[in-house]
Amino acid sequence: MTRGILLLCALALGCGASSDENGSELPSSCNPESERRGSYLMSATEISGSCGPQATALVQLGPATAPGGSYSPCTPLGEPILTENDCKLETRTLCAFDDYEPGATIETTMVSTQQTQSGSLITGIMTMTLRDGFDGWVCTSTYSMRAERQ
Repeated sequence: MTRGILLLCALALGCGASSDENGSELPSSCNPESERRGSYLMSATEISGSCGPQATALVQLGPATAPGGSYSPCTPLGEPILTENDCKLETRTLCAFDDYEPGATIETTMVSTQQTQSGSLITGIMTMTLRDGFDGWVCTSTYSMRAERQ
């Protein structure tokens, strides 16, 4: 179950700016259409909640895998919000998660930040709620996310 959740969460990743924890200069502007693409090694560290740890996974980012894209099991729950010169992205999505059980869903809210001009590193915070096939609550967790282009 953990790999499937992480793959769904990757669909919500975006780009952001200012300075990192080491004080390094981050991008002053971003182009999410061209910079947030490719194969990324994605890891998640649970900050709080009851869903448990998530396995690191290789995921694809790009227009076809974005919520509403042709290869996405997710539906946007509103328009994505780009701020900080298009470098910070907030998304809310609802994703089918039949790997858990038929009809199960995951609702996510993710705020992500592009850490390099090229988009090779994206970090963020994601909160997710898993519901079973009868819309019953299963778990909610908040994760610190990190995606590095491979």
